[in-house]
Amino acid sequence: MKEFLHRRGVSFLERDVSVVPGAAQEAVRLSGQVGVPVTRIGGAVVVGFDPDRLGEALAAAETPRAATPSLGLEVQDGEQGPEIQTIHAGGPADQAGLQAGDRLLALAGIPVNSAQSVVRLLPELLPGQALPVVVERLGQRLEVALSL
Repeated sequence: MKEFLHRRGVSFLERDVSVVPGAAQEAVRLSGQVGVPVTRIGGAVVVGFDPDRLGEALAAAETPRAATPSLGLEVQDGEQGPEIQTIHAGGPADQAGLQAGDRLLALAGIPVNSAQSVVRLLPELLPGQALPVVVERLGQRLEVALSL
């Protein structure tokens, strides 16, 4: 662990909670964290402190990715959740038959409850991916496949 952090120039204080009385309580007090750390770097999730997996995730995050794909739409928060405001002609949303005024319910099987939740999902999507989209239009639930 020390070598892992030193290689990355991270300063740290290491305390063995099994040896140093009060170290666990101090860690909880300082961080507000109780339990096992879960780290998300890009699309990787690392449970606990696993130097090898963290290193792999950091290396992958530093590798340039293709541009984030576009859905071909603009979304704003409405009274009941994210609503499509604009559809870009010829874009993926247009080709899938989505319309301005549709309320987004889910993308890729993940429920969305705000415009920000839609934005947070975009970096996880891959160009060329078929994306299931669930919307509500005029009180009817519709499921379409959008091709990125």
